[in-house]
Amino acid sequence: MNILFVTPGYPKRGEPTTGFPNYLYRAALSLIQLGHKPIILTAGDWDGHRVEHGIDIWTVGVPAYYNFKSQAFTYAFDVLRTSGALNCRIRQLLQKIHIDIIQFTSLYGTALLYREKVPAVLRLSSYAKTAFSSYQTHSPAVVKTMTFLEILSSSRCNAIFAPCKNNAVAFGRDCRRNVKVIETPFINDVQEYDSQFYDSNLNGKKYVLFFGSLYAEKGILVIAEILEKFLEMNPDYYFVFIGSTESIKGESAARILQNKAGNYGERIIISNALGHQQLYPVIQKADFVVLPSLMENLSNACIEAMYFERIVIGTDGASFEQLITHGKNGFLCRIGDSQDLLDKMQMAVLTDDDRKKKMGKLARKRIDQLKPEYAVQRLISLYQYVIANRDNRRSSYMNKGTISVLSMLTGAVAGAWAVGKMERGMRKKAELSSGKFSALFHVMNQWVKVKQDGKNLSSYFAQKGYRKIAVYGMSYVGEALLQELQGSEIEVVYGIDRRACSTKTGIAIVSPEESLDSVDAVVVTAVSFYDEIAEKLRDKMNCPILSIEDVLFEVS
Repeated sequence: MNILFVTPGYPKRGEPTTGFPNYLYRAALSLIQLGHKPIILTAGDWDGHRVEHGIDIWTVGVPAYYNFKSQAFTYAFDVLRTSGALNCRIRQLLQKIHIDIIQFTSLYGTALLYREKVPAVLRLSSYAKTAFSSYQTHSPAVVKTMTFLEILSSSRCNAIFAPCKNNAVAFGRDCRRNVKVIETPFINDVQEYDSQFYDSNLNGKKYVLFFGSLYAEKGILVIAEILEKFLEMNPDYYFVFIGSTESIKGESAARILQNKAGNYGERIIISNALGHQQLYPVIQKADFVVLPSLMENLSNACIEAMYFERIVIGTDGASFEQLITHGKNGFLCRIGDSQDLLDKMQMAVLTDDDRKKKMGKLARKRIDQLKPEYAVQRLISLYQYVIANRDNRRSSYMNKGTISVLSMLTGAVAGAWAVGKMERGMRKKAELSSGKFSALFHVMNQWVKVKQDGKNLSSYFAQKGYRKIAVYGMSYVGEALLQELQGSEIEVVYGIDRRACSTKTGIAIVSPEESLDSVDAVVVTAVSFYDEIAEKLRDKMNCPILSIEDVLFEVS
């Protein structure tokens, strides 16, 4: 089979050092071993194509995005921009490459604008609702936006799977679909280790290891609370942190750890992320590994540590229990409980070497179940099932009206993005396109809120006494409004559009230059030009001229 993996990001060159790209890399190598052809399509800084380790990697350039005052708006804007670019490239690739199935990631809603006939599956690479439930990295508004877009993107795929049982259950409940559990495959692709970092910084030291991105949801603050106490209780130990440093409430995670170490700051070592060649020797020599994440999606770090027969202390309920049996092949502590983490760390410190070796071998035995011939074979079976049952695509998460609204509006934003790209060199037109883009997305954002609150526009029009209306602008937003009102007591008598002859909506379409019949109100969906449109319409009609944007805000 030819399998296309679609992702919002992948390293420009060389091996990945972070979770999801690591998964892609390993899954692709495993598929090659089993005789299949994986292809990776990723967003990047420019268009390109390369082959690494036998994997075709296509990159589509996505231009820099705007930062709005609202972080949620900025995130959603960027998701649509990225999804639009990726799905335009998918369409192009399908014209010259045979693809049997497409695998999207839930990250950045990559499947949001997918509309091709090739069957698709969604891998739940994380679930914002559970991954960022502490709201320490993202605000509630951002998390809610991320969650909604992840669920919406899943409706474009024939099947959904997740490596972690917890996320499969939570996401399946929220999107009202069955989410299959397929654990992450593991393959050690490193032929030769590089011990330079270990030799320079850790040789001869006894140390506890944390590796992965340093941010709140990875349990960095939980470690920070007991860091000084652990180092005080165990003067022969160092604490090593390896991974990219993120900001926690405006302060660097590395600075937080350094400050919390107090008088023992010289016994903590913090390094940027390392490639597998340099990282693996560090894991192999660690006394034990601490990964107190608040939530995980079957931690790659845990898998790697257990593969090298290290004792891992993970959190019970954050998916580590899927790999670790407490006291047998590792230890489990309570989520967010610093004291319980310290207690489990002391258990590991006091565990004798013979028992550590025995626990390590059992840890490795569990990871052997993730070999490609097991884990990837389950993935291939899912692909084959989906291909054989390709007509089963849509979920029942949202009602028809909500799906129509979002599909129309996301299409509009994708169109605006494409126009902006073509006009990049023309400043005035680019600014105009940007303005349209922003206005369209503003409407979408508010419409989503209305639908999430269980409200509808037909009730608003009925309360105002607008039983018969006309809609000005029969593009994406106008069509979405038409579908929203379909089957309600509100009648859309006709549409008004300059391209009347080319618009197929099922209702009469007239040009704004023609004579316009009397209605209770006209709703203008071309929000960027509302003022000039309203001024012209008032010369011809006596009814209220409403902006769809104003209507949406009044409804909410």
